[in-house]
Amino acid sequence: MKKIYLFCTKWWLFLTELPPALLLTICIYYNNMVENPGKLYPLMVFCIAAMILIFLYFFRLISISTEEISSIGLFSSRDSAVIEKDTSLVITMLKGGKIRIELDGRSKAPGFSWIKGGEYEETDINLYRDRAVGGAGTVRRVLTFFSVSAEDADRLLSNESFSKEYDLFTISSSTENEHRKISVRFTETI
Repeated sequence: MKKIYLFCTKWWLFLTELPPALLLTICIYYNNMVENPGKLYPLMVFCIAAMILIFLYFFRLISISTEEISSIGLFSSRDSAVIEKDTSLVITMLKGGKIRIELDGRSKAPGFSWIKGGEYEETDINLYRDRAVGGAGTVRRVLTFFSVSAEDADRLLSNESFSKEYDLFTISSSTENEHRKISVRFTETI
């Protein structure tokens, strides 16, 4: 199964790895000069553990395939949703080099246990929501993943409003509250 991955963390946040790495380098350099029985090994282990924890904390991805969308990362929301007929993948371009990825669709089961016994009316809800780092290039990558032509992707990003039907989905774009919103509405399950 083919997937596309979007990063959720800006690269400069990983610069917080530098202080423990610098301290680890100093510990390795001065380790032979220390005469304690344990030398500087406990501090080295602490620095390595801190570097691993910082990396795991900031490492977050969004995985998009033709079947599902999910958040990946030890400290992420780990949310996921199935992409099927009558769902919409909505990409909103935000300021500051961020994009919001949403999957809208119909809820098939009630969210509250006290509703499960009675009748339940299906409603349109937001099935998945997360933010990723990127701009027009990232949006173009997501669109080409779903086989949208390069010309249509450019029209979606540049025109005030644009809509086109493909075999399995319909693409459209609009501008709301000064944010570009691109929607991929699935008419069939891929």
